Amino acid sequence: MRIILIFFQLASLGLFSQVVKESKLVYNKEIIYSYKVTHVSCEKNISVNNLYLVCYGTPWRLDTLNQIKVNWAPSLNDIFRKTAGTGVIENKLRIWMHPPRYNEFSILEYSPFPYVKFPLQIGREWNWELALGKYWENKSLSVRADDIMKYIYLIESHEKVKFEFSEKEIDCYKITSKSINERFDSSLTCYFNKDYGFVNLFYKNIDKSELRFELIDICFKEDILNLDSIFKY
Repeated sequence: MRIILIFFQLASLGLFSQVVKESKLVYNKEIIYSYKVTHVSCEKNISVNNLYLVCYGTPWRLDTLNQIKVNWAPSLNDIFRKTAGTGVIENKLRIWMHPPRYNEFSILEYSPFPYVKFPLQIGREWNWELALGKYWENKSLSVRADDIMKYIYLIESHEKVKFEFSEKEIDCYKITSKSINERFDSSLTCYFNKDYGFVNLFYKNIDKSELRFELIDICFKEDILNLDSIFKY
């Protein structure tokens, strides 16, 4: 009964209705990526939760020319809610992603965003910067509205890595990034796979907290009749 109910919820949102077979796209299609998220607070308290990256395969209304809409959903119920969402850039030159930035994830505004440039070559470096603005001013963290976060990225290695969602090891590129603004100390180490995108992300944040995202499941259109792959987490 639960599977039938979810089927109609998915259909009512239009999710999974036009999945392109054999597509090399990672996020610009209708798909749900399920992550296990481990949060280590600055007081060293540890919590583990699930987070769902819902991809719609449609333009994001705040940047219809460049970004496609995704939504970071904290629960299964939130997967089916219509929200403004956020954006991901995916094209032949790069994939760049807004991380979740609410509740305990708001700290990720001040850490490197997930970002990869193509072609993937070991040793390749690039820079990226983000002007914060008034909304992200934070006196407790000594962050000003006019601060500019600056980062350097490096494709460090090409490795075969085993993850919970895959039956065997998969090819990954290890990408490290860190702040080059001397006032802020943050970093991101991620593993990127050409088919599954960012499969593991490990953040060290400016408040000394840590966050790790581990991809644990993927739900396609053909999974609708076997949604236990989502419910078991």
